[in-house]
Amino acid sequence: MMDTAKIKGEDRIHEDNLIHVDFQKCKQLREEAAMQTRALKQLVKWRLNASIFSAFGLILAYCGLINKMFPFAVGVIGLAAAGLFAVGTLLVHLSICHGKKNVARIQKLVESK
Repeated sequence: MMDTAKIKGEDRIHEDNLIHVDFQKCKQLREEAAMQTRALKQLVKWRLNASIFSAFGLILAYCGLINKMFPFAVGVIGLAAAGLFAVGTLLVHLSICHGKKNVARIQKLVESK
């Protein structure tokens, strides 16, 4: 009988540790979601900046290729810069979309526990 009480006591201690670990895990997941949300806000700023630089590249391309305000080479460089920044904008946008889905999954996991 003593052995059974000892085993039940150990099980209870083990369950308490699991609850503690589970609480710690939820806390870590909440912190991770908060950090990823801050990172997503920074990425939104980067996406805006990349869009603005892409627009400037298009303006340079127009002024160099069509309007002849600048030399032809400036227009070509502006066109290349516009393309590169447009691709960067797209990649950052995709990162934001996947990041939001990841944060939603983390929050759903924390709520389910």
